[in-house]
Amino acid sequence: MARKEALRYLRYRARSEKEMKAYLGKRGYDSQVIEKVLAELKRQNFINDEQFCRLYVYDAFRVYHKGPFRIRQELRQLGISIGTIEKEIESFLAENDLKEIVKDYLNRHLGNEPLSIKKLEKLKARLYRKGFDPFFLNEVLREYLEESH
Repeated sequence: MARKEALRYLRYRARSEKEMKAYLGKRGYDSQVIEKVLAELKRQNFINDEQFCRLYVYDAFRVYHKGPFRIRQELRQLGISIGTIEKEIESFLAENDLKEIVKDYLNRHLGNEPLSIKKLEKLKARLYRKGFDPFFLNEVLREYLEESH
């Protein structure tokens, strides 16, 4: 029964081991049952924290335009080890340009609108809250403005 519930929970998105353990605990299963189910799910590769981290990092950067600081924080809360997080972020950034991700975000939110300082400051603040370094953002915004004018 616990295995069925775990598989149902995995139906919506990949989960970390910590998330699954917490979910099954909330559903009232004792720790022995939870450990047995987790071991089976890991053996069948339904739960794999490295793979989960890789997918999460990709989506966080590409889909949700989150920055490295926020991604690290969220993954730590999901129980992923610091070593795994750093490895996956470094791997992603080796293949993708973080500046281009931010510029893509700016293009999506500015479109063909005339540039205003107020709008740029709002976007910069939003990107900062999403986990980007403020000095990095200043550099990217400067480049973006130079390219668009």
